[in-house]
Amino acid sequence: MATATQRLEQALNRKMIFGPGRIVTRVALLNTGSFAQMMTADLPTEKSFFIRIDANRKIFVHVLLALLVGFALPCDKAFPQASDSDQPWANVSGRILLEGKVPEIPLEKIDGHKDRSICLVDGKIPTDDSLVVDETGGLRDVFVILTPLDSETKIPVHPSYHKAANTTLELDNRNCRFVPHAMAVMTGQSILLKNSDAVGHNCKIASFNNEHNVNLPAGGEAEIKLELADRIPANVACDIHPWMDALILAKDHPYVAITSVDGSFQLKNVPMGKWKLQFWHQRFGYLRKLSVPGVKVDRKGRIDLDLADAQAMELGSMKLPVSAIK
Repeated sequence: MATATQRLEQALNRKMIFGPGRIVTRVALLNTGSFAQMMTADLPTEKSFFIRIDANRKIFVHVLLALLVGFALPCDKAFPQASDSDQPWANVSGRILLEGKVPEIPLEKIDGHKDRSICLVDGKIPTDDSLVVDETGGLRDVFVILTPLDSETKIPVHPSYHKAANTTLELDNRNCRFVPHAMAVMTGQSILLKNSDAVGHNCKIASFNNEHNVNLPAGGEAEIKLELADRIPANVACDIHPWMDALILAKDHPYVAITSVDGSFQLKNVPMGKWKLQFWHQRFGYLRKLSVPGVKVDRKGRIDLDLADAQAMELGSMKLPVSAIK
């Protein structure tokens, strides 16, 4: 039989509601009818509270202050409060172009692999998708990330994103490629890992803050979440097919754009104010050599973004020398 402490740990693993300085919830324990009840506890300065079990036993639980701002029940994701009436918004757009002779894109190394026939695309060996450039020089899959000026500032989020935060995104395994190759998610947002191929895959996701390794049989699927924000995108790999790769960036806000096939991007409903805009690509890292007309780019690929009165900011065509490739 589980001890009282073990039962308590089981109960605490369930979702709870934490508000500023207050904890309110009731948790049922998984045993012979014992239960723990967390009574309302006002914690303006304290870091701990008592839980009473069976009305005659006290267990002292130390609560990290980090918890007091984090957990929520499975409901709409909580964002810094903002509304259309008290917060102006703007759209930010632009286009990123490679300048110079683009190197020849190699084919994926699938020859000789036992699953070669499954991994062909329209009967052909596909090219490496870590560098995709259109005929005009547009660079696909650049991550364009809104960041605050300091770590203390939270970015207000437009109400239109609240519903999107609770939708499920998909990452498919198709013809031995991850589709899409690059994606952005909000922390805690559901990601459905799919396998549309007739062979097995695994999705190994590794970053500084998030790690998953999910086996997917033919036609299988699994759901995961990235709970913590990352500084740069996480790598996604398949150990069975070593040429497969993708990128996922988890942030605690929705203001991440990924350039399309022509190099264009748009961030919609960005809050007014002073921010940083950061550019990152798989083959270039931080785009520190990006040329933005009239704007300085720092060593972390960031520019200053001052949204004052305009409802739209067009950054225009920004050029990146091919020589910056890694």
